[in-house]
Amino acid sequence: MLSASAAAEILKVSPKTITRWIESGEISTVDKLPGRYGTWLIDEREVARVAQKRREELLSRLPQDTAPRSRADQKEAA
Repeated sequence: MLSASAAAEILKVSPKTITRWIESGEISTVDKLPGRYGTWLIDEREVARVAQKRREELLSRLPQDTAPRSRADQKEAA
């Protein structure tokens, strides 16, 4: 389990962004710690899923010639 702050650090966003994503349903939580300011708990696999989704979205916006290439492709180009 990761806190919302830890998830934000991994995803390179602010904790407020994590809270917005939770409220909008973009990221699922496991639980919320008790108290008015209790942090949300997020499964590590959910953070990995969101990270992969964000990576794919960012890569899809790149022009094809700037997308990362595999090592085999790099050797062929050399």
